[in-house]
Amino acid sequence: MKYFLANLWQNKRQLLLGVVVIFLLLLFLDLNNRIGELYTLNEQRDRMRTQVSIMQATEKALRKQIAYATSESAVEEWARQDNNLSKPGDKVIIPLPQPGYTVVPTVQPTPTMVILENWQIWKLLFLGDRNTKP
Repeated sequence: MKYFLANLWQNKRQLLLGVVVIFLLLLFLDLNNRIGELYTLNEQRDRMRTQVSIMQATEKALRKQIAYATSESAVEEWARQDNNLSKPGDKVIIPLPQPGYTVVPTVQPTPTMVILENWQIWKLLFLGDRNTKP
């Protein structure tokens, strides 16, 4: 009987030790998962901080552009340089071409429509050969 009780106590200790080891193993696995999630979240946070700083710099640059675009100097620059406008009292000078100078007209070629047959269209579609002549 004594042997049986000692063996039973030994089995209970081994069983309890096994349960504790399994519990600790599960805790370490959960800890590993949480550390991996922490790493992923830290990377996301760093990317977001970078994006925020880029967007803040962009906002600052846009605010500067808006401030300049609404200023008097920008309006005057636009009016005089881009639209050839003048203020009241300004004398507008239009330069004339030198004598004997003729303006060379630029000829715009008119596009011609090329009609392809069905086999040529399929060849272009599958082979990409643009050297097919109609």
